[in-house]
Amino acid sequence: MRRYWLHRISTEHTVSHKLLTNGYLTLGWSQFSKTGILDASREDTTAHFNEICKSQECDTIRSRWSMWYFAQFSKDDIVVVPTARGNFSICKVLEPAKPIGSFQEEIKEFTDDSGKLISWKNNMLVRGSEDIDLGFAIKVEIIRIDISRSQFADGALTARMKMRQTNGEITNRELCESVDRASKLEMPINFYDEAIKSAEALLDPINKLKPDQFERLILAYMKKIGADDAYIPAKNEHGKTGIADADVVAVFNALKIAVLIQVKHHQGKTDQYAIKQITDYAQQLKDTDSELHYDYDEDYQIIPWVITSADGFDDSAIKMAKEKEVRLIAVTEFTQMLIDVGISSFNI
Repeated sequence: MRRYWLHRISTEHTVSHKLLTNGYLTLGWSQFSKTGILDASREDTTAHFNEICKSQECDTIRSRWSMWYFAQFSKDDIVVVPTARGNFSICKVLEPAKPIGSFQEEIKEFTDDSGKLISWKNNMLVRGSEDIDLGFAIKVEIIRIDISRSQFADGALTARMKMRQTNGEITNRELCESVDRASKLEMPINFYDEAIKSAEALLDPINKLKPDQFERLILAYMKKIGADDAYIPAKNEHGKTGIADADVVAVFNALKIAVLIQVKHHQGKTDQYAIKQITDYAQQLKDTDSELHYDYDEDYQIIPWVITSADGFDDSAIKMAKEKEVRLIAVTEFTQMLIDVGISSFNI
């Protein structure tokens, strides 16, 4: 008998969603991937979890049944997966759950939804030197990917997708019919999604820009999203010391926010030097004895960004950005940001 399930992506969203679009439904708990937990009987599950958690000093015992349910997904079962922006996906199980390392020959290196490179090490997925907490995967056939709840899910299915646990069985007549209807409804043309798919076409003209033109493009973007004041500081700005540097400053008075942006225009990966430049600049703005010019109130929140035309950031930059609370924006994300606000008036 075919069963219907709901499974929520609860960890490593940017990686898990990219894998889902390529036919792999995932679960976290990487520390359990080599323990044989999927083969434990229902009666043995609690004891097995207790043993593993005690030996590995982890605290996942309260969520053990989501692991159990994941192991019960069988061939031809239907799974509903809530995704971002009020969307959901529907897929059909092709094979039972396996440790993620079982798919190493099928899943080659790839970039996740944030543009970061994902590779393999010791049969586990990694992001540079950072381990990714995905321990198990199910091979699935995608029926619908990222469709709108408001357009495709009725009241019963919408309510069920609000459940808080990671997964659970939803095999009842009403919900099964709801999922089947969503699988068969005619897809409307979503112009936004189609535009986002074409964002890659912007990469070539951005690569052709000169560094100062790229700065002006970012300046135009900040103005278009509502900055009350946006400008490019002078390269020899009075009062600036050391490596401190910002290429674009955008001030939003209503929000009492000043966004400081370091802009890099090059190929490859952007390193931590850009993080040091913008955080030093931000600190000099905050210092009461600094001679660095600024004409907005001291109670404004200063938010540092780095935008790069490169493919992404190296491990050192990612690590430092987390520590310093700097937002990193690679070129693929920036092209989507441009499309979000419309690009008709961006003549730089």
